[in-house]
Amino acid sequence: MGAEPFEHLVEFQPDAQSALDALRDELAPGESEPSSEMSFGMDRPAILFISAVSSRRQPGCATPLTPEEVLHHFGTQRPTRSHTARADSLWDELDRGSAVFTTLYVGERPRWIWFAGYSFD
Repeated sequence: MGAEPFEHLVEFQPDAQSALDALRDELAPGESEPSSEMSFGMDRPAILFISAVSSRRQPGCATPLTPEEVLHHFGTQRPTRSHTARADSLWDELDRGSAVFTTLYVGERPRWIWFAGYSFD
């Protein structure tokens, strides 16, 4: 079994860690961390294994896309939900067990934070 891609949207919050925590709580209420004994094949959303926001890409973390990466992958500095479907080049740059995120807009207003990544396995 190989790594599977995942994408999730959460309402925009200025603090990305708070947004990630809210998303994790929405998907698995009451679970702060997945169990180390838990199988990855138990229909658990892969985002639950992303526990922190980090400034550098590393397993188990979500990293913000830089303004240059946002422009490169989405063709704009203010991507919308529809831009995410056309960001094929982004997936080639992601490693197993890691994620990236960026803000998605409606007009000029931040609306969501989009998390995308690959499961560990």
